[in-house]
Amino acid sequence: LGSGALQPGEFEALVSDLAADVDKSHVCLENLLCWSATQLSGITAKPEPVLLRDTVDDVTHLSGFAMNRKNLQFTNLVPPEAQILVDPAHFQAILRNLISNAVKFTPSGGRILVEAELRDGYW
Repeated sequence: LGSGALQPGEFEALVSDLAADVDKSHVCLENLLCWSATQLSGITAKPEPVLLRDTVDDVTHLSGFAMNRKNLQFTNLVPPEAQILVDPAHFQAILRNLISNAVKFTPSGGRILVEAELRDGYW
């Protein structure tokens, strides 16, 4: 006792929990940085064309460990050509929150699906 040594099973459980906590902390930190930047300079959107599917993939990658841990199936059905005009930083913050909430509230073994459709010429 008191040596600080961990048994292999204990180590694996701690690594799993630590990785999940790091994922959550990363999402929170990204959101906080985005929010603080808007507070310092005022909310100034700088819209530019963004490929929706690629952005969903990038943001989802951050939650990959939590999805694996809960055995969630993630499907990105956004068409590769779907392009939107948004402020990339603001849009990523919105997607991070949506995907983080989907992971949090989807039961283990569940499915998360992201899709987009063209309506009136807009994605």
